[in-house]
Amino acid sequence: MSGLRSDGWLSGDDEVAMAHRVALRSSGLTVGRGGRPVIGIANSWSDLNPCNLPLRALAGAVRDGIEDAGGIPAEFGTISLGEDLMKPTAMLYRNLLAIEVEEMIRSYPLDGIVILANCDKSVPGAIMGAASADIPAVVVTGGAREPAVFRGQRIGSGTALWRLWDERRAGQVTDADWRDLEACLACGPGACNTMGTASTMALMAEALGLMIPGSSTIPAGDPAAPGAAREAGRCAVAAVGKDLRPWPRRPCSPPPVAAAAEATARARRRARSRSPSGTTTAPNRTPPRCRTWPRRSRSCTRTSPSTW
Repeated sequence: MSGLRSDGWLSGDDEVAMAHRVALRSSGLTVGRGGRPVIGIANSWSDLNPCNLPLRALAGAVRDGIEDAGGIPAEFGTISLGEDLMKPTAMLYRNLLAIEVEEMIRSYPLDGIVILANCDKSVPGAIMGAASADIPAVVVTGGAREPAVFRGQRIGSGTALWRLWDERRAGQVTDADWRDLEACLACGPGACNTMGTASTMALMAEALGLMIPGSSTIPAGDPAAPGAAREAGRCAVAAVGKDLRPWPRRPCSPPPVAAAAEATARARRRARSRSPSGTTTAPNRTPPRCRTWPRRSRSCTRTSPSTW
């Protein structure tokens, strides 16, 4: 491929380009003097976050898919947001994750990104960062954990726990039952196995076209998950080749509401610039420059070491 963002780091014969190639080769990556897309794998798995634990196994499949399509996979870790242990709430750190993903993309030679996320705050946070960086992005989720069985009935995480806690306070759940419930709920890794925010965020990501069709509902540990993850790696390389980014390549065009507000402001400036005699005087300030919406002060798509 030509015109890759990573070529700004890897192409050339000077000592800087050589140092960049050496750094990647020291990590075990096979790189040349540009021409092959470097695809980042933003992996948020953590032992502290059982929701995102399935992502550890899926990262290898994503890597294989990237290599199948001729890309160079480069995995890096991100902050892992999980509601089980993170206090006071994982929501407090969602924007921190978005900033982290965006700045990792901006500062490293990445042409595309595969986001590995699962818990409800980690999926939108990572998508926000990738969208702000404006490079091709694909999302892989880890799926929901296996439903537990308690007293012969399938129960979901969260809602069943709160309901049974109320029953315990009312004396309807014995100490032995309560210990059995704890063992049942610890049924393995994966997102909450209810129609909650984690599964909703996965469906949202697929509806936005950021996931392999049908992959948002694959349960954790399902045999179909590695195949979907591998296809996501291939898709990321293809997206780089077609320059499919979150922000469409079009001239500056604010949304209708912003355009209407700007037209009203221009009309008011023209009215103020007219003298009582009806003649028009020079405006007291220059009109605002056209800008994208939402505003982005810089774009990583043209960033390269040569401009530093």
